[in-house]
Amino acid sequence: MRDLFRVLALAILWFSGFSAAVNQASAQQHGGGGAAGGPSAASLEGLAPPPEGMSFFKELDHTAVWIGDPFHYKISIVYSDEYEFVLDTLTKETVNLEPFEVKDLSKTVVKLKDDNNLLTVDLALASYTTGEAVQQIPQLTLFYFKRSSQTATAQEAAAESLTVPGLVLALRSPLEPDPTDIRDGIAVLGWESSLGWIAWTGYFALVVLFVGGGWETTQYIKMRKALRGPDRRKAMQAIRERWSDRVPSSFSDTRAIMDFYDHSYRDLKEFLGFYLETPTSGLTSEDFSDELKKLAADPGLTEASVRALSAMELARYAAANGASVTSEGAQRLAQDIRNIFEVQVQR
Repeated sequence: MRDLFRVLALAILWFSGFSAAVNQASAQQHGGGGAAGGPSAASLEGLAPPPEGMSFFKELDHTAVWIGDPFHYKISIVYSDEYEFVLDTLTKETVNLEPFEVKDLSKTVVKLKDDNNLLTVDLALASYTTGEAVQQIPQLTLFYFKRSSQTATAQEAAAESLTVPGLVLALRSPLEPDPTDIRDGIAVLGWESSLGWIAWTGYFALVVLFVGGGWETTQYIKMRKALRGPDRRKAMQAIRERWSDRVPSSFSDTRAIMDFYDHSYRDLKEFLGFYLETPTSGLTSEDFSDELKKLAADPGLTEASVRALSAMELARYAAANGASVTSEGAQRLAQDIRNIFEVQVQR
């Protein structure tokens, strides 16, 4: 029997302690409107309890968060129609809950079935404080007006305040309170002797980079100069002199006339290529006519060039088919080419 009484006594003591812990946690989560005759959380913390017809309770979506992670702190207030809260100035910019940062704030008012009103203030908070295991959310003061028979509207009454005490939040951090294995933020002024080769490798790579950049720049400049080619005026003058040296003194020999047509055809196309600044090896007399018209060249030059090229093309094809060429035609062609070679271009 004694053992039975001991077990019963221990069970009663354990149940009493558990009930006291539950009541204390409930008192922290809920404000006014608790158990009848029981002290509210506001009165336990030395704050004025909410007035008659008003009660509040608080809740957290997380009881413990990592440092920097946002969490929601919700305050719900149930009040009768004789009260009206001031919500216009209740914004995240006006609420100060340091050391917590107010990231967002929303507020809603809902009409309940029992004709009371429910005001919900939802705050998104975050803490960046290190070295603390728990942190107390600061109290939040809300202002309201009380309607009475002496005031026509709630705004004409004197403003009163409701102070809501904050809850306790546990903070988690991946760092120790005083970590010794984290390096201080100081600049490295030198290398250890065993790591000196890393620095010298970097210096050598930097020198190679500068030398390679200079070499590539030099090659690029040389390439640009090479693409420009020879001076147009000098090249055209060289073609004139070369053609003049190869003009036969007499056009009595058919073989000499055909040789004259061949080298004159090549020299004239090369001359016009420098004049047009475009490759002309595959162009015909008609193509030259189009190119000269695009450049708005002198009509006389265009006509003479097309006529000379057409004559040489016909003569070469005629000779290939067994037709004969005349010395008079060759002399007229030579004179036309001399007139074409007199054209001058600017540098």
